[in-house]
Amino acid sequence: ETLKLLLEAQRGHDLTRVGSTYESLRGIDTVHEGLILSCQLGESLNEKANRLGQWVAAGVTHIVDCRIEDSDEEFVALHAPHITYIYAPTDDDGLEREPEWFDGALLDLGTALTDPDSILLVHCAAGINRGPSMAFRLLLEAGWEPVAALNAIREARPVTRVIYAPDALMHFYGERIWSSDSDVTEVVS
Repeated sequence: ETLKLLLEAQRGHDLTRVGSTYESLRGIDTVHEGLILSCQLGESLNEKANRLGQWVAAGVTHIVDCRIEDSDEEFVALHAPHITYIYAPTDDDGLEREPEWFDGALLDLGTALTDPDSILLVHCAAGINRGPSMAFRLLLEAGWEPVAALNAIREARPVTRVIYAPDALMHFYGERIWSSDSDVTEVVS
């Protein structure tokens, strides 16, 4: 039932009315206190420095980078060493996301998800699929209902597609089913 609601919410998101300008992709978008979505730092050193400055000004404590094609870990370590950089790479190929992708990021984040002083910034190249899908999984971990989490992501960053949300949902409920003594019908309904 939850997956059905999520898929209906996915289908109901009309990207044609959103558009995707350069500025809409380059913004930093607050999903809720403690969770921000964005795109990559940039291509040029100047663009990277400017965007990292925005992230620092926003109070970011942790960056979750979901790109497989690049990493800014060294740049962040050099220019903002107080920020924890988590590299959670995956390809944006439209195929199913393996549980290990979610597991790795959750493990690396540790207590940051529950620390009220943490501000997580999750991103991929454009902030459309991988980053928002990981943010969706983090919201589930924080206790959000799936459709509310998806709606919060889309309200904050309308250009998102979040195509890996069903994988995140299955990962979340799979973790609950196999790691608890609860009745499966309680978990998935």
